[in-house]
Amino acid sequence: MLSSRLCPDFQPERSVEYRPVMKKRTEWDRRSDAENRSLAPLRQRPLRLFSRPHPATVLSVAPDGPPIRLCWRDIDQKIIRCEGPERIETGWWRPEACRRDYFRAEMENGRHLWLFHSHDEKSWFVHGEF
Repeated sequence: MLSSRLCPDFQPERSVEYRPVMKKRTEWDRRSDAENRSLAPLRQRPLRLFSRPHPATVLSVAPDGPPIRLCWRDIDQKIIRCEGPERIETGWWRPEACRRDYFRAEMENGRHLWLFHSHDEKSWFVHGEF
């Protein structure tokens, strides 16, 4: 059986580590308070992160601005509240480099989604749900 833990990595796909539930304590488990504080931004991530981001169509007032309308899974909805962007950009040395602007969006039906605009692909995706 595995448990999940936050890792100090800002790329969403790499911010969780899976470890056996029954295992001796390690140095990783004995992190200092400073190291725990460095994980604080990661704790604001959605509870449900999709294994692969889902493509979406977004309408925004400015080309790289916050979205105001979202079409995802054949449902077109107005975004009533939006926070962001949170820019995530990985280093060139990573095999899967990414350049993304993430937004927390509250939809008119009450769902809270985590969207991002990929600068590399020039498209929008839904990556998680709060």
